[in-house]
Amino acid sequence: PSVNGFDPSTSIEFVRQLGSRGLLPKLDAVSIHPYRTSAPESAELDYATLRSVLASYGVANMTILNSEVGRHTGSVAPGVEIDEPAQASLLVRTALTDITSGVPLTTLYTWSNASDNPGDALGNFGIVRSDGLTEKPSYNAVQTMRGLLRGASFVERPNLSLGEGV
Repeated sequence: PSVNGFDPSTSIEFVRQLGSRGLLPKLDAVSIHPYRTSAPESAELDYATLRSVLASYGVANMTILNSEVGRHTGSVAPGVEIDEPAQASLLVRTALTDITSGVPLTTLYTWSNASDNPGDALGNFGIVRSDGLTEKPSYNAVQTMRGLLRGASFVERPNLSLGEGV
């Protein structure tokens, strides 16, 4: 199943209903769409909550997939804009959050913008412009990240407590 948006209150209830009916062991994976306007790292708590629920139904090792996520450029709220460099940073942080959370697949919502209008939020999720060819900074950021991580395996998150004066 795919849990769209992953609102913890309703999405977790859906997973619990599957578990109570004995359906979770019949699945290969659970796919979620963890869209958010908050920091990408906030998905860690959602993944941990989902893993806890899965474990309570005997499927602690169930694979969780991020089958659709994205960040659009333009206005996300009155007075809040995401420019193209910010989109690039957010997409890379999303992918890294998934890696460190044990989520083996991160699928970006769409390849290219559907619109040239910067005010059209839904039309500006792409990593290339609406011509399908011109790369946005997010394209290069994702490609760079992929190149740097190719062949690497995640081991553990270091303690980044930097101490006083840093």
